[in-house]
Amino acid sequence: LGCTNVTIIDFDEVGEENVSCQLYSSFDVGKNKVEALKDKLLILSEITPDIKVKKIDSDFDVNEFKILISAVDNMDARKIIFDRLKIADGSGHLLIDGRMAANNVQIYVTSFNNSEEIKFYEDTLFDSSEALPIACSARSVVYNGFVIAGLITNTVAKIANGKILPKELIIDLE
Repeated sequence: LGCTNVTIIDFDEVGEENVSCQLYSSFDVGKNKVEALKDKLLILSEITPDIKVKKIDSDFDVNEFKILISAVDNMDARKIIFDRLKIADGSGHLLIDGRMAANNVQIYVTSFNNSEEIKFYEDTLFDSSEALPIACSARSVVYNGFVIAGLITNTVAKIANGKILPKELIIDLE
């Protein structure tokens, strides 16, 4: 899409469970996710020479970002992001939240200028203890990550082109 200013925020390390469903390799296991992903994004500098990747692996200020793409792997982290956005200065933050489990992908798009959308998104949040237990081998596979990445990229393209955004997209890849 020509995005040249990318900020990655993650406080987690790459685990073995991330290798089968994300772009990490076995060489990345144990590394900070931000560091490992930054290395992979910098490979794109051959395609987008002026790309700048900023990494944040500690506390952050949501007011630095107009669009925040959430690709976290648990509901507790989603709640933290939501709470921060909800109490932010309300200057038009847009949250794109991608979720996946097994063959299901979900994307929620929430404008923090719209109280109806905020309430809708808030109703999708639940306690991590309520998540359905899914066998490690069935949680997700690599093609799900590519599908949801494409759908999130399509959402960003819609934003850039002023098109109408869905507030919810759910697809069962089965």
